[in-house]
Amino acid sequence: MKIQEFLKDAHKPAFHTAPLRDINPLGGTDKIRLISAPNKDMRLIHQRFVTFLRRLKIDLSSATGCRPGCSPIKNVELHRYNRYIYITDIHAAYPSVDGRKLATALLTVTLSQPWEERFRLAENEDQIFEFLKRYCLKEEGGLYMGAPSSPDQFNIYCAVLLDVRLREIAGRFGLTYSRYLDDLIFSSPDEPIGKWKRKEINTAIRDMGFTLSDGKTRIIDLAKRPIVMNGVGLELGGRMFLQQKHQRRIKGLFRHARYIEERYVPLISGTMGVFHGIYRTAELQTGREKEIARLHESFKARNGKKKKRK
Repeated sequence: MKIQEFLKDAHKPAFHTAPLRDINPLGGTDKIRLISAPNKDMRLIHQRFVTFLRRLKIDLSSATGCRPGCSPIKNVELHRYNRYIYITDIHAAYPSVDGRKLATALLTVTLSQPWEERFRLAENEDQIFEFLKRYCLKEEGGLYMGAPSSPDQFNIYCAVLLDVRLREIAGRFGLTYSRYLDDLIFSSPDEPIGKWKRKEINTAIRDMGFTLSDGKTRIIDLAKRPIVMNGVGLELGGRMFLQQKHQRRIKGLFRHARYIEERYVPLISGTMGVFHGIYRTAELQTGREKEIARLHESFKARNGKKKKRK
């Protein structure tokens, strides 16, 4: 599959950029972001590009975000039974992507595919870079926030240029490493992640051209207090939990659902999917957790009766 195939029947691809309020109910963030929305033709190009990127055989074992089958829950589970945690964050991750390095990474990955499954984007790096400049990179540089293929491109960019080195450092220090897009998490079962270990980790990240968000960096000993990562809480011993503010929001959904139940079915189904993904029945410890599970059973029973009557 070559670049020309992505462009077929896409006559006037373009982005429309505007500020948008970005609310993450699980992570608890509420930001105004400059989002670039693709028009129909641009979306078609990116959808084809995503299909191509996801067919590539590449080691994405450290990437736990924006991939099929990944979730914040699975990210936290990798660190579940460790005690010491070090979290840092890449500042302005998408704008920090170097288009030329991304083109090199994509060429390297495509050329490394088995011969019988060789998915060559183009003959050389320059052709890939020209495609990226026209359809994936902002004029001032960096990936578009809002472009359908940006998360996959960012994961590949980090997999080739960053994750390999960080896994090597983690392995040398006996650490577990994962990356939920721009959130980098390291954990240790029995030894603190001290100053010199963190310095080597941070140096590797900066060597790749990234800047760290010092305000979001955390060093946690779970024996002293739990941690929340991407909206999922973790206690020493491995118990995961949903923050109280999210539990209150779920209870509020059930209150409203009494009056307009059909409208709330998809929302409650998705929300409870997260709830049950975090909790196992034996781990429901607080009164609120048990009440939410009970409310969900009552909600399902009421809707089951309604469907039978229809």
